[in-house]
Amino acid sequence: DQCTLPDIPQLDVCESIDITRNQTIIDGNCTHNKIYRRCFTATDQAGLTVTACQEICVYDNSVPQLHNAPASESYDCSAKVPSPSDLLLTDNCDGDKLVSPTSDKSVGPPTCYVRTVTYSGADNCSNPYYHQYVITVTDKGTPTISVPSDATDECGQTPTSVPQGTPSDNCFNFGAASVTGVYDPSQSHYNPLTCT
Repeated sequence: DQCTLPDIPQLDVCESIDITRNQTIIDGNCTHNKIYRRCFTATDQAGLTVTACQEICVYDNSVPQLHNAPASESYDCSAKVPSPSDLLLTDNCDGDKLVSPTSDKSVGPPTCYVRTVTYSGADNCSNPYYHQYVITVTDKGTPTISVPSDATDECGQTPTSVPQGTPSDNCFNFGAASVTGVYDPSQSHYNPLTCT
């Protein structure tokens, strides 16, 4: 912006002095970095002159600020895990805006994983901002399974069907349990069935 140049008092005690003012703006390496060069030239009635200059350096070296940035947290897989959101970024020269995560990476299965969320960037004068937080989701609940009651059969009787077990877990949906063993009637007495 163009600055108003101040009045300069006349210092010649013998005669009036004519004072001219000139300002030059030199752009820096970014939008807000500038040098204001102000020169004042005094000329008396004899044509004698003197010039004095002033330089004002304006620069932006303030780091932008992220507000309400989340901290790293741990959650059980049964809890509602919050999703990353846009954050308010304020800057003394560029103003305020909302910024989204620049990186969002998860490692691990859906019920037990580590999610790393990163916000990073810079303002118009390359002053950087950076924030990273980690969401850790764990599964500490032991699965359970409901199976049919034990039964005793006479020797030589063959089970006609094997009922399914019913597993449950606080985070994972198993569906029905499967049978991995098979009754073998060629065995003389007993062959257990193994379910998973």
